[in-house]
Amino acid sequence: MSFVHLQVHSEYSLLDGASRIADLVKRAKGFEMPAMALTDHGVMYGSVGFFNKCKAAGIKAIIGCELYVARGARTDRSSRNANATNLVALCKTKEGYQNLVKLVSRGFSEGLHHKPRVDKELLSQHFEGLIILSGTHEGEIGELLLAGRDAEAEEVARWYQERCDFYLEICDHGEPRDRDLKPKLIAMGHRLGIPLVATNDSHFTAPEDRTAQEILRCIETGKSFNDPSRPQEYTAQHYVKSSEEMRERFADIPEACDNTLVIADKCEFTFVFGEYKIPHFPLLGEGQTAEQFLRLETEKGLKIRYPIVTPALTERLEIELKTIEDMGFAAYFLIVWEYIRWAREQGIMVGPGRGSAAGSLIAYCLWITDLDPLP
Repeated sequence: MSFVHLQVHSEYSLLDGASRIADLVKRAKGFEMPAMALTDHGVMYGSVGFFNKCKAAGIKAIIGCELYVARGARTDRSSRNANATNLVALCKTKEGYQNLVKLVSRGFSEGLHHKPRVDKELLSQHFEGLIILSGTHEGEIGELLLAGRDAEAEEVARWYQERCDFYLEICDHGEPRDRDLKPKLIAMGHRLGIPLVATNDSHFTAPEDRTAQEILRCIETGKSFNDPSRPQEYTAQHYVKSSEEMRERFADIPEACDNTLVIADKCEFTFVFGEYKIPHFPLLGEGQTAEQFLRLETEKGLKIRYPIVTPALTERLEIELKTIEDMGFAAYFLIVWEYIRWAREQGIMVGPGRGSAAGSLIAYCLWITDLDPLP
């Protein structure tokens, strides 16, 4: 039977992942896996490239991210809140992708403290369209179970179970903590009715790539490769294993491997390229379209810029308005007009225009540019 890797890190997990996206996809293709996820640490830099590589290989790309979750508020940058736990988010739908983008962006803009961090308040606003995996031994539930705080771990698991499409993640990298954690998670899953899913938290593609990954970690931590005190965060097992290897590893709990296929089937999000996605302009009157509003403001500006409106001006304006309308760019022009106008009102310097924009009569009539395009 097949298997789908749902926790996979690429070179975009900077100085932590040694796998190149092309190699990851090639390996999944070689193992005849139907899908693969990309879940880099706190970022989504590789998503589009990964999607395109998977599509070319006939594999379903699952877009995701391993999020850092602050122990307290994401805005708390005190030493007591420096370390973060982790969990994995996977996109089921377009809404899920949009929510994950918001989580990652706000993790940087609001929660950055050594790492881009979200918190439960933020997560609870953006669960829709996402599948959440509980994380490795560094996830909140894993940490609590390993510390013997089972009741607290169960409370956290119930919190996620009640709010999202949630799975308990089990790993087996040959580490004592994995062996200790695995039966606890299995028991919790069966007790609470939370499905289990097996992952391998890959940070390098094949077994022979382990040394390269360790060297990356040395660069990150400032340690020599020969230093016995250097961090040893990963074992020789943190690579992209075959379906047979994963099935053998989790032979005692086959449902955890089966659920990787269930999750892959749930994840239907795909990128659509070649379409403009212009934001809505919010300052329209009731029943008014962006095209109507753009025409109204442009004609007002034309009379101010040119006290004598000639037929040549009117003809040129109509050509530009028609072009913008046909391309669906009216809202875009209005958004630029609004923020340029606001900047001028605040006394913020605005350039007179550059490039092809300076040749637009509409831009000149809206005071987006300040160069008469006619001469």
